[in-house]
Amino acid sequence: MAPIVHHADAELAAITWLRPRLPEVTVCSERPLPDAFAAALPIVQITRLPSPPSHRWVHDIARMQWRVMVPESWERPGAIDLAAFVGAQVAAMSQAVIPVLEGVYTPAGTVAVTQVARQTAASEAEDPNDSVIAFAFTAELYLRPLRVA
Repeated sequence: MAPIVHHADAELAAITWLRPRLPEVTVCSERPLPDAFAAALPIVQITRLPSPPSHRWVHDIARMQWRVMVPESWERPGAIDLAAFVGAQVAAMSQAVIPVLEGVYTPAGTVAVTQVARQTAASEAEDPNDSVIAFAFTAELYLRPLRVA
């Protein structure tokens, strides 16, 4: 019987990587609810996008979006500065080994990011909240699979 191959949650791996590097920033995969949104700023929201096919035995190619949102009081230079810092941290994920917690169906273990590819520069993004300045960029993370059984 062939081993069961499971790919780790790419969003969780990226959040686990960024949180200790951005202690004053809310790093999440889901946008905070409206009543908590202003207090959570600045925010880096990480979302997995539709991704290219991967080879299940070798790697998962996770196309990701990083959305940086700051209060309007930071102005564009502050937003650009934070987005550039986040971009540098994402580029540094290449060759990183990131510990992940056990999930309902996934064992605890480590996620190996073998490569960060096709990273775009951050560009201004629209936001439904007029008092927020947002910038976003994308990159692909090549992740080694976890073998479950």
